[in-house]
Amino acid sequence: MKHIHETKKKTPQLKFDRHGWLRLQNGLSYTNLKPPAQAAPLRHARVTKKNNTPLLKHVISPNFSERPTGVRANLLVIHHISLPPDNFGGPYIEQLFTNRLNPDEHPFFQEIKDLRVSAHFLIRRDGQIIQFVSANKMAYHAGQSDYAGRG
Repeated sequence: MKHIHETKKKTPQLKFDRHGWLRLQNGLSYTNLKPPAQAAPLRHARVTKKNNTPLLKHVISPNFSERPTGVRANLLVIHHISLPPDNFGGPYIEQLFTNRLNPDEHPFFQEIKDLRVSAHFLIRRDGQIIQFVSANKMAYHAGQSDYAGRG
C-alpha cells in the first residue's frame, strides 16, 4: 500500500531568478544563475502531459527596453492572441515576438510584418510557458494602451 505522500502529484514550483527569468525550483540556489544566452531546452525541465514539451522554455526576444530606475512591475496584464487570426497552436506567435515572422506565409502577416512586439510570457494551450523577456525589463506592446493613467 502506498502512502499518501507517494501518490500525491507534485505541482511544479516556479520562481524568478535575480535576473527576472522564470525558473523551475529544484532545490538549487539561484544566486549564480545567469539569463539564458539563447533559446535552448532546459536540462531539468518538467514536461507537459500532451506531447513531452518542456513546461518552461526561454526564447529571447529583442523587443524590450530597460525599466525606468525605481519602477517595478505591479500590474499583470493578460492578453490573448492567435496567429493568423482564429488559428491556434502554430509557431507564429513565437516568430512574431522574435522578429522572424515570414510575411509571405499568410496574407494577414503582411499587415503586421513591421511590428516589433513581445510579451514577457506566453502560455500555450498545452500548458507550456514560454518566457521572451526578463520580468526586470519592459516588453514592447502593440499600439496605444492606458490603464489608470499608465501608458
